[in-house]
Amino acid sequence: MMTDGASPRRGIRLLRRALVAVVAVVVSMSLTGCAAQSRALGVAGDGTAYDSIDDADLMVGVVGSETTSSRDTRIMDEMSRNGVRASYANSSRTADPHVASLAAVRDYANRKVGAIVIMGMGFDEDRSGWSSVLEYARSSGVPVAVVDADSVPRDASLIAARLTVVADSGSDLAQTVTDVANGRSSGGRIAVTAGK
Repeated sequence: MMTDGASPRRGIRLLRRALVAVVAVVVSMSLTGCAAQSRALGVAGDGTAYDSIDDADLMVGVVGSETTSSRDTRIMDEMSRNGVRASYANSSRTADPHVASLAAVRDYANRKVGAIVIMGMGFDEDRSGWSSVLEYARSSGVPVAVVDADSVPRDASLIAARLTVVADSGSDLAQTVTDVANGRSSGGRIAVTAGK
């Protein structure tokens, strides 16, 4: 036989159990989100749900070298030859190429391009400036690949792939960038071919 006081106590215990269960689910979800943050966007298994971008709709933002090189031209030609639309930001002809490069990455992130490709940079110079802008691209959901970089950021989750252009490799630069945009990249260092 139950007394009048037993029913409210039982209700409180059930409420506590329910709250504990809710807290456990919330903590579990937040820990899962943290695990995904340790991987770069654009790498297979980064935890992001990608809606695959049709090749015809893909737009890649290319941030040119701070000193224009024939490599920049080869990369843009490679994108065009493979049907990948690419916008080129030439920072070499500005008063401060470094600042212009940072601004170009931020602009491409704001435009929500499929991927950003940064040409021939060294991320040692003004690490805080690069880290900030790369974190901005990441938070905007835009994966970043670097090509022939002198150095890379300390935080590996800020770039999806470090591409090195070689004369003959099994990977095509345009396809690799498309894979980055669609979250199919293997990540890390990748040797790619970019034209002749």
